[in-house]
Amino acid sequence: MSAPVKPAYTQVIEPRLPGRDRYLGGELCVKTGDLYCVPGSAQRVLKINPETDEVSLIGPELPGKFKWLRAVYCPNNGRLFSIPSCASQMLMIDPTTDEVRVYGDVGSEKWKWHGAMYSDIDECIYCIPCNAKQVLKIDTNTGDYEFIGPVFEQRLQ
Repeated sequence: MSAPVKPAYTQVIEPRLPGRDRYLGGELCVKTGDLYCVPGSAQRVLKINPETDEVSLIGPELPGKFKWLRAVYCPNNGRLFSIPSCASQMLMIDPTTDEVRVYGDVGSEKWKWHGAMYSDIDECIYCIPCNAKQVLKIDTNTGDYEFIGPVFEQRLQ
């Protein structure tokens, strides 16, 4: 016998957010149960509590367009790291404190990385190059990052 299915519904919850391309993905923090939406062209991180339907904006204002894509949850410490697509800096969210931190310099190219995976082997995130010349490796314990592997000089035509 299968478990009963909860009826589905859609509800618009506040705040209303003006603009286009606001959030380009997000991630569930398994530790807190909250959802964190990554600012594409939005100015701040969007936090959603699915139990209470509370929606809030956290962290500093982050100007720019198409900055980060998606986020990766790190089970080793509960942090979230976003993929710097058009952003020149890294984005880390600590859901236990709601700290939003931008740091480093990963270059000003557009659409650098388009996806990433967390590795249990070394507790690092590996970002997949789109227009970037190398894989971006992020140490989720320290926040340090490096470019690894061969250099992809040519772009596909």
